[in-house]
Amino acid sequence: MRDRELMVDAFNGEPGRSPFCCAYEAEARAILGYGRIDIALGFDRWIEAHNARDALTARYAWAIPNEQALRILVRRAPIVEIGAGLGYWAMLLSERGADVVAYDKTPAGSKRPNRWFEAGRKSWSPVKYGGATAAKRHGDRTLFLCWPYMNSMAARALAVYTGSTVVYIGECRGGCCANDAFFKALNKGWDAVDGCKLLQWPGIHDELVVWEPKERREVTA
Repeated sequence: MRDRELMVDAFNGEPGRSPFCCAYEAEARAILGYGRIDIALGFDRWIEAHNARDALTARYAWAIPNEQALRILVRRAPIVEIGAGLGYWAMLLSERGADVVAYDKTPAGSKRPNRWFEAGRKSWSPVKYGGATAAKRHGDRTLFLCWPYMNSMAARALAVYTGSTVVYIGECRGGCCANDAFFKALNKGWDAVDGCKLLQWPGIHDELVVWEPKERREVTA
């Protein structure tokens, strides 16, 4: 029952706001049942959930948007997203009036295939070619990192970013996102000032956290 309660909480009373949410809800009804997947439902149903997650992340994004998360981001527009994938979050934010510039090293349609997404799938919204260093050109925008890969990309983007707000979606240090250098830099130079729960797949522990520089907060305190 706990998984379904979390699902309702994360929807914030507004399910069905996006195709991904609808698809997740359908899978949850079919698979999650009662209890936590890795404890109560057994190996076969855990594999079902894992396969469903693989299929939907390849079509949409690694994190499942809800209205609370989107509102937090819209309030902090304009935004630059690094590692935007198929631009699904960028599309939803743009639909809500946010100014978003999205980059990915292997955007849809590029010569270099992106192994994380369905072959031949088009972007949900425009995604420019660019990696971590693109953050340097957009100090006037909030830096948005959604499930950065477990390498140096997020740390490099944060290192060159000259702006004052970072929104990170993913798992915490030791999870499936970014690297130790990224989390060390965040904890050393930034304060968590806002955030929210997200819809989660069983065994996944991602969340949205808003960060601001410590020095800026000390000056204005």
